[in-house]
Amino acid sequence: GISINSVKGVLIEGNHIHDLDDGVDDHEGYDWNRHADGIHFFPIYSGDRIHSNEDVTVRGNLFYHFENAAIQFNDKEGSPSIDFVIENNIFGPSQANVFNSCAAWIEGLVFRHNTVVYIPGGTTYETLYRTRTANNFTVEASCSSHTNVEIYNNILVNEIYRLGDTADRYDHNICLEVIEVSNDHQGCYRTAEEGSIEITENPFVNPDHLDGFLREDSVALDAATRTTPDGSTIDDYYEFDYYGLPRSETPDIGAVEH
Repeated sequence: GISINSVKGVLIEGNHIHDLDDGVDDHEGYDWNRHADGIHFFPIYSGDRIHSNEDVTVRGNLFYHFENAAIQFNDKEGSPSIDFVIENNIFGPSQANVFNSCAAWIEGLVFRHNTVVYIPGGTTYETLYRTRTANNFTVEASCSSHTNVEIYNNILVNEIYRLGDTADRYDHNICLEVIEVSNDHQGCYRTAEEGSIEITENPFVNPDHLDGFLREDSVALDAATRTTPDGSTIDDYYEFDYYGLPRSETPDIGAVEH
């Protein structure tokens, strides 16, 4: 995939990242095992100093079929990831969490207008080495090690944990209910959060296409917000969807405008 090491002021946009596999399972003794993430953020040393990843936007990308995560964060001896915006991305199934941030310490994360496309049972794909099955739709975006986290206007699957409880902002998310939620997997629906919607029927015209197109009767239509929880206008709101088309004054939840 894309390896991001100690950068500042970076835009990752418009990529189609999929079908990655390093060819070996964990604990097989190979020192080159890479875990094959779609995007992996990791800080590195320069001399005697660790340089954090800072001011990074990931938007308008399509992710699916990874041996590990679509987006993976790691830190090094407590070095934080600083000021990340993850928006307008479409996530299909992976083998590990679709979004996995809790192996790192993040100071400032905005996760908005992303779509996780649920395909019952996942999908099987061929790599250079073997046949894999991707059936994970989990987003892990709010952990006790994170500060200043905002999660809103997303279409999520309730196969989820460590999401929302420690977020500073969590609202206007659609939660597709597909499994019974245990204590470890908290689910993505919060009854007390404004504009959150729980659904049981897949909201996409063709989930297998991974295009994010919503059905005409989807509750996501005109259900998103362009304001902060206190009612003020969002100054840095991104006004275009996954395909670069303008969002309406009352936008849809997810990565694609209807």
